[in-house]
Order: sequence, then C-alpha cells, then structure tokens
Amino acid sequence: TRRDVLHLTNLTFTEECSRRRDGAVTAQGRARLAELTERLRARGMILELVLLRPGQLAGQRFAVFSAEAARVRAVQDMTSALRGYRNVVFYPMLKNFVSNARFYDAIGIREIYDMKAQGAPTTHERDGFYYRNAVTEMERHIATSPKPLFTYIQTMSAHWPYDYPFAPEMNVSGGGPGTDPEMSEYLRRLSIAKLDYDELLADIKRRLPDEPILIIRYGDHHPMATRKLLGYADDTEVEEVDIAAESIGFITYYAVKALNFAPAPLPVHDAVDVPYLGAIMLEQAGLPLSDAYRERLRLMARCDGRYHGCARRGEILGFHRRLIDSALIDGR
Repeated sequence: TRRDVLHLTNLTFTEECSRRRDGAVTAQGRARLAELTERLRARGMILELVLLRPGQLAGQRFAVFSAEAARVRAVQDMTSALRGYRNVVFYPMLKNFVSNARFYDAIGIREIYDMKAQGAPTTHERDGFYYRNAVTEMERHIATSPKPLFTYIQTMSAHWPYDYPFAPEMNVSGGGPGTDPEMSEYLRRLSIAKLDYDELLADIKRRLPDEPILIIRYGDHHPMATRKLLGYADDTEVEEVDIAAESIGFITYYAVKALNFAPAPLPVHDAVDVPYLGAIMLEQAGLPLSDAYRERLRLMARCDGRYHGCARRGEILGFHRRLIDSALIDGR
C-alpha cells in the first residue's frame, strides 16, 4: 500500500534556554510556560501534542551537519526503510548552508529544493510559500510516478529575530495586554503559522483527496522569546544560555496527523528523546522496520522514552556497539 510521508520542521516552535545562571528553573518561569502552553492549546496551536526531548543532540545539530557526514551511516537506515520512496527536501536557505547538501547526499536524499530552486525572495517566507511548493510537487509526482514520496519541509516564519513584525499585513493575535514585545511577535507568528498549516491540510484534501498521507510536525528548539519566562534577562544572547541536559529548555513537540488511513498508536510516554523519532515515524506510516528500528522501539519502551538519560545505560551502549559492528555507524 502506497503511503506518502510529509515531514514538517517548524524552525522554531519551541532556543535552548530555560534556567537561571545557577542552573535552577524558576517556579514562576515553569508556571508561566505551562500557562503559555495551555493558551496555545486553547487557541488550536498545539494539536495532538506529544513532547519531544532532544536531549544533548540539540547542541550538536550544526556539528553533525558540518562533519564528515559520509562517515556516519546510522541515518541511512532511515532511507533504507524508505527504500522505493522518492525522497525530497524543501529548504528555506541555500542548500549548502551549514553543509546541508553534503549531509542530505550522504544519507541518500539528493533532491533539494532550496531557496534558489523555489524562487524564494528571502529566507523568511511564510510557511504557506513552502507548503504550496511542496504540494505542487507532490501532485505532479503522484500523477506521473507509482513511487511513494517522502517530503521533508523546513519553515522559518517563527524563527528569531522578533524585533520586527513578520507579515505586518496580517491582523492576528499576539497575546493579551502586557505581553512582552518579543513574545507578542512570536505569538503573532504562531497564529500565522497555524493559518498556513490549516491551508496546507485544505490544499492536500482538495488536490489529493484519496492519497494516504502521514504528516509529522516538530519544533527543533525553543525561541529566544521564552528566555525571560525562564529566568534570563531580556538582553541575554543565545551564546550566553547555558542549560543542563535535563532542562525543560530542551523540550519541544511533535505531532502526527494521518489522512486516509489509520496510523499506529502513538507512544504512551510523556516525553521521548529525539533518537526515537525516526522509528516512531516509520511505525506510524506502517512501513516494515529494520532490526535497528525495532530495537529502538524496544529501548524506548524499556527506558520510558529516554535515550541519553536511560537508566539502562548498558542496553543503550550495547545497541551502539551492534550498530558499529553492523557497519551502520563508523566508529572511527
């Protein structure tokens, strides 16, 4: 059965900041963050919410992209699971930014629609710009090819900086009276992003009404707009934010929506570490899992969603050893 997968990354839903300089999360900051989450949920901005704990990978994201990606083959197991799929990326910047093209090529994703290919005037277009480009390509592909399609889309509308109004022509809510200016602008952008996501769903249903499609959304890190809520001064720069591995500043979200088929149940854990996200996505899509991905799901259950902080550290390290011995990771 053909199932197309649409993978959306909103850069940024959720910057790494959440603690005072002494490392403690303020009670006021935690309460205000919880209040903000409930406000977003009530306004329909958080749908089918499951928390994603990036753990220590968040600080390594650019290092991984700029390293010798060809020496790291673990992610190729994902593209092996998607064997037979056409894999494409819609990217808001030039494809060589932080060596992205090299990274994607190393894991078998060689079609990149970057800023130039999409004709983007800037790196901060509305989400709908990228969505429309992607759906147009999806429609063309489905009409001309029997292959299923994996589409990875990165968006930028919610990303820093927040010192200017994005899409100023849009009259949308940015929070109540007294909302910090940066937070107000961030909330405006979330409102706009929600409108664009709703239009994406409507566009898919209109143009691809019978196509089974799985949509996975996630945020890659917290916005700098939350730093005051979490104990930092408003003049704190991102380089000055120092958080521990267990910080709530590493908590973001992922959300799943299936069109025209019933996906597998989501994990029951309150939060999961990001190394499990690929396995979750493949299981949701109903694709056959390799031994490595079945083991990730087993470890997720054994470790209650944890990976870097799993109490059964020996099992995680044993899994790493088996990946190395299987040549899925080059341990040099």
